[in-house]
Amino acid sequence: LSDELDAVANTFYLADGDEAVAALRSVPAAKAPSSRQIQFYEVDKMPEVPREAITFTSRLILAPEWRGTRALGMLLGGGYVAKKAYDRHRAGKAARAATRI
Repeated sequence: LSDELDAVANTFYLADGDEAVAALRSVPAAKAPSSRQIQFYEVDKMPEVPREAITFTSRLILAPEWRGTRALGMLLGGGYVAKKAYDRHRAGKAARAATRI
């Protein structure tokens, strides 16, 4: 199963050993190739929020035996932490590039 969002999405998963037990797809609004999500969630009605700060989460799966555990919170928290680290990395690269100009 795939669609046009897979090309710009980040996929996060939680594993128990070699087995994936949970996963989700996160699509940055700024990179969404279509406006379907932008329109559905009325993102344009929030001009004070930069598109780079918005993500659409989909394809959330959790193995039945892991329901009722901390797995879902760990997955969502890990995705959030990864996004913040990526943003800091991008900001640092932009600052370094600006100092070279």
